[in-house]
Amino acid sequence: MTSPDTQVLMGMVKEKTGYGVSIVVDSKISTHSGMVSASPFQPMHLVQVNPKYEKYGDYLVAVQCAMLLVKWADPDRIPEFGIRNDRAKSLIVTFSNQAKKQGLPLEAANEYAKMIVMGVLQQLNSMPSQIICMDMITDLCPGLEAIREEYVSNDLVELTRSFNKKIKKMTPKGIFDRSTSMNAAYAIKWSRISGSRTVLLPYRSMGYINKGIHLIDAYEEKVQESDPERHIEIVDSWAKILKMEDWYEWRFRKEGKNE
Repeated sequence: MTSPDTQVLMGMVKEKTGYGVSIVVDSKISTHSGMVSASPFQPMHLVQVNPKYEKYGDYLVAVQCAMLLVKWADPDRIPEFGIRNDRAKSLIVTFSNQAKKQGLPLEAANEYAKMIVMGVLQQLNSMPSQIICMDMITDLCPGLEAIREEYVSNDLVELTRSFNKKIKKMTPKGIFDRSTSMNAAYAIKWSRISGSRTVLLPYRSMGYINKGIHLIDAYEEKVQESDPERHIEIVDSWAKILKMEDWYEWRFRKEGKNE
């Protein structure tokens, strides 16, 4: 996981933020990769790679480094995505009640509701920056083109598994529609980069293409490299389209120090 292109981005992170990047393979993370920003208590950025996706390690590390560059664009105003507990609790109760009607026991229904609410919020926070990073890597890391194509293609296949009838039936419509719309935006962006039309077929057949285009249009309108808060603006614009504006709030810190 130290290709020349990945090393270039790691060097850019060190120059921009003043902190180096440490890479670990971590089987405990549920996502393909993850990142913990440096702080006075952790004097390096930590990039985690799920061992199941280690063969894509160079691309995943590059994405996380690009994400650091996006989020640390203004070191005096580093954004942190905070979930509004009052809204989250209300959503969890609503979706837990729906899950109980599907036959889940109370405790399992509560855990499931919490998982899907936190999951769609994490998707709202991460997918816009993931798409920004995909654009950055296109420009900065030509040597990762082949591995990026393989990874994104496989990732999009994984995402369409949510169309399984059992999963779709179990997932509340309010969560399924929002998540699938964001996945459609991701597929549309990749289609524009790669030229592949095949990746759009599942979303076209399920009726999510128009919402995905709406999200990508909002992305293209807001994504200006000179704007240090472009990630925030894109998330906020997506939240407005998806009617999630009151589900979260932004907090800011300065150079790793909590305000």
